[in-house]
Amino acid sequence: MAEHRFIVPRPDDEEDLFEMLIGRKVTAKRQVDQPAPTGLGVVGVYVDDELEPAVLVYADFKLVIGAGGALSMVPVGAVEDAIDEKEIPKNLFDNFSEILNVSSSLFNDKRHNAKRVKLGSAHLFPEDTPDQVKANLVPGAEQTTLDVQLTIAGGYGGGRFLAVLL
Repeated sequence: MAEHRFIVPRPDDEEDLFEMLIGRKVTAKRQVDQPAPTGLGVVGVYVDDELEPAVLVYADFKLVIGAGGALSMVPVGAVEDAIDEKEIPKNLFDNFSEILNVSSSLFNDKRHNAKRVKLGSAHLFPEDTPDQVKANLVPGAEQTTLDVQLTIAGGYGGGRFLAVLL
């Protein structure tokens, strides 16, 4: 795979982006020594100009439901119902996919005229995620990984956001 010059965003960059998108206070707390994802969630695969995978993002189930719901102002009760049902409704998957799409800006280093990434695909994790993507979705060094716990104000909860530069 080609060498990429993308950046690992800071937790406050993640906070700012989510706040701008969903219009609610968001806090991000860095996590360390977390295991590879195993639970239900969504994975975004970002590709470079050559359409090669460059960045992977995993968002856990509760973050997908909470942020997806907050984006379109779904009532908190409906978000809680979706959590109780332990499945990601299509509308919340689509909403979170849009959050992933906008999140591509976090990885582009504008100061160095670096290559740019764009969202290539979004998958339900683990069932619809390609095996090669799963194999690369492992937290690593701080220089190549951002692993944060995001909390969304207003009763929307939050969850894990893991970004891995390839």
